[in-house]
Amino acid sequence: MIEPEEISRLRGERERAVTIDAVVSQHTIDPVYFTDKTYYLTPDGAVGQKPFALIQKCLADAELQAVGRVVLFGREELVLVRPVEHLLAMTALKYEAEVTRANTLDEELEKTTLSRDELTLTKRLLEAFEKPKFSLTTYKDHYIEELTKLIEAKVEGKELVTEPAAEEPRVINLMDALKKSVAAAKGNGTNGAARGKKPKKVVSTNRGGKSRRKKSA
Repeated sequence: MIEPEEISRLRGERERAVTIDAVVSQHTIDPVYFTDKTYYLTPDGAVGQKPFALIQKCLADAELQAVGRVVLFGREELVLVRPVEHLLAMTALKYEAEVTRANTLDEELEKTTLSRDELTLTKRLLEAFEKPKFSLTTYKDHYIEELTKLIEAKVEGKELVTEPAAEEPRVINLMDALKKSVAAAKGNGTNGAARGKKPKKVVSTNRGGKSRRKKSA
């Protein structure tokens, strides 16, 4: 039998402090190591205010992050500590043994020849969707919204009528599909919206922002 007090002594200070092992530049840690567990750190009382502020500011000014270890819910976690606004965010990381490497799926890929025209059109398509000012805050969980409407309708004894999904055009020629997508992306810019035109969906969704034209090489 192991008593709770013995476990507490074993964890010791590791449950109340983050042990920093290394300081690295931003983007050093591949996002494949990230988990969905992120926590905000705050100073531990008045005595911790200045040390916290010093570490937070120095990490932010130098665009650095810290890798360390901490005990969370009885388990030692590998963590990444990074400055976020005026706080520090701590994200639990996966250990190497928990990461699935991309090269394990190499056998799923076939050797493909890419023509210059295909590359040029694809680059134009990506440029058409480029947004210098981008924020994930503009995105909403549409599934949850629709599910909420469905539940509310059920409660009220109503039945929701949904339009049948439109059939996507079958792609026959890659070049034709790329040309249509580029044209659609450019046409869905702010100029078209200002004239009150409804965007047409060919392959891609509305990119917003200003449309850009680029002469072909």
